Amino acid sequence: MLSTVSDALFFGGSYAVIALIPGPNFMLVSFMGLNHPRSHALCAAFGVSSGVASLSAVAQLLPQSDAGGGPLLHVLQAVFAVLLLSIGVRAIWTIGRSIRQRGAAPAPVGVRRSPSSATYCLFAGLCTALSNPVTLAFMIGTAVSGHRGTGGGLDVPRASAGAIGTFIVAVVWFGGVALAASQPLMRAAAQRYGGLVTPIVGLVLIWWSLRLMMTALA
Repeated sequence: MLSTVSDALFFGGSYAVIALIPGPNFMLVSFMGLNHPRSHALCAAFGVSSGVASLSAVAQLLPQSDAGGGPLLHVLQAVFAVLLLSIGVRAIWTIGRSIRQRGAAPAPVGVRRSPSSATYCLFAGLCTALSNPVTLAFMIGTAVSGHRGTGGGLDVPRASAGAIGTFIVAVVWFGGVALAASQPLMRAAAQRYGGLVTPIVGLVLIWWSLRLMMTALA
């Protein structure tokens, strides 16, 4: 019992360090909070948290020979690169479309309420987190440094405890991000300055995806 609680605190506390650093998970949840209903943004936060917790469990259950990530890390790099590229291209395309439609009345922020939006946000958060090679590498390093999994044999209860601790930290953090981003003041700021920030973010994501592709193919 004490060992499982220790694992939950160890992995949860370790992930709290990297969760505070803005990355694709943070950007996705923020975007959902700014452009979707609050409940859908919370679905995205839940999806990200579930994906992060799954990577925590995988890192702890990997055999010692795969502790460095191996082929799995390269596959995730390629998948993650494609995901970032699609998001970046979509951001640029959205700005281009808004410029072409400049004469039309602007749509208010946060009006995407189709029945599939909540499911889409959940799935997008899950896929973004699961395909993040940085998170997997961090979890593997955490498991190795703490002598939990990756060489210690298959220990499902302890891996589950570590995943639960990670999930709790992630859902509190990203849930807070979703709630903050969905505030009217934040949405008004995004509506006013989004035309300047969005293309920059899109170009950065495209550049990042190309670097990841070159690394995965090297």
